[in-house]
Amino acid sequence: MRHWEAGRQGFYGASVEVDPDSGVTPWLVACWLVVVARGLDRAHAELCRHYDLTGVRSIRRTRGPWGEVAVYLRVLIGAAGSGWPDRILSVASRYSRETQLFLIGVASQHRRQGCA
Repeated sequence: MRHWEAGRQGFYGASVEVDPDSGVTPWLVACWLVVVARGLDRAHAELCRHYDLTGVRSIRRTRGPWGEVAVYLRVLIGAAGSGWPDRILSVASRYSRETQLFLIGVASQHRRQGCA
C-alpha cells in the first residue's frame, strides 16, 4: 500500500519487497489486489454491521482498487500497528463464522462450473 500512497504506478515496488525466491511478480500482486477488492466488496454489507465503511464506496470511483482496499484496511485494522495480522485474522474469522463464507476468495463448491 505504501507504494500506492507514495504515488507510484504499477505493482513492481510491491513485488520486489518480498523474498526474491518467492516468485512474486507485479502481475501476481495485481491479481491478488483484484481478489482482495472483490472479496471485501462482496462482504461490504456484512462488514457494515460492525465497522463504519461509509467512505469506501466513494473512494472506488476516484482511486480504483488500491484506494478501495486501502480504505477498507484502514477501517478494519484501525491503529493496530504491529498487531495488524491478528486484527485481519479476527475480522476474517468473525465474517466466516457469521456468513459461512470466506472473506477473501470463494470456496470451490461455490465456484461456477465450466470455466471458459
